[in-house]
Formats: sequence, structure tokens, C-alpha cells
Amino acid sequence: MAAAVLAISLWLPVLPALGQFANPVQSVPIAAFDDIVRRSENCLVVVMAAWCHPCIEELPHLNALDRKYRPRGLKTVGISLDYAGPEAMQPIIDNLKIGFPIYWTGEAVIEKYAITKIPLLLFVRNGRILRRVHGGRDSAAIEKEIMAFLETP
Repeated sequence: MAAAVLAISLWLPVLPALGQFANPVQSVPIAAFDDIVRRSENCLVVVMAAWCHPCIEELPHLNALDRKYRPRGLKTVGISLDYAGPEAMQPIIDNLKIGFPIYWTGEAVIEKYAITKIPLLLFVRNGRILRRVHGGRDSAAIEKEIMAFLETP
């Protein structure tokens, strides 16, 4: 019994408070992020940064579209380009209650994915980038892109 109480007390500080949203921005090596994207048949990679206002504006739309199209096979993942690390994006993710996973790999992702400007959406099928969509877009424009991606063999 004492062991169970000790185990619970050790975990309590890291558990979110009751009713608090939890989706930690995960720091991963670039190879691990590549594996996540490559293993996804239909992957939408959302490239963002905490200092990018258009990135933040489109996040609620992307979150809603993720929930809508996940049952149809879309896997949405975010990648933060913040030099300050995963902590820079975390308050935004918490505030907006973003449900899809967000990763941080450091600068390696910029070169690996040839990122030149953000916001950026990468439509990736089985590890191959099929389409790059630059610039902040409204929900209807993003949904149109997602539908075309899912309908293209």
C-alpha cells in the first residue's frame, strides 16, 4: 500500500490539473520526426513558430479540420521552428487546446524539409511531399486542400 501511495505521489506533480488541457510539445531527433511522417499514409505537416502570427491564426482551423478528417485517414502533426525550444510553443498549444501532436527538432528540420517561409503546410503521402502550401489560409481554403489531398490517389 505504501508503495502505491509513493508511486501516485511521484506522478501527481506531472499530471495536468483537473480540467487542464495537456498536449506537450515533444522534443525529438529529426530521424524520429522523419519516421513519424514516413509511417503516415496521409500526413499533414503544419510548420509553425510562436512568433508567427499567421501560423497561430490558422491553428484553430487546423485543429477543427484534424478532428473532422482524422476518421478519413488524415494524420496531422505540427513542427515548431522556435529557436527557444519546445517551451516557446507550449503556451499557445495549451491556450488553443490543439489536439494533434506538436514536435520540435531544432534547426535540422529547416534544411531537411527545405522550409523557406511559414506558415507552411506539407501534404505528405508515404514519406513523399506531394504539395507545399505557403501562407496563412482560412478554414475553407485549408479544407479544400485537405479534401483534394485525400481524394488524390
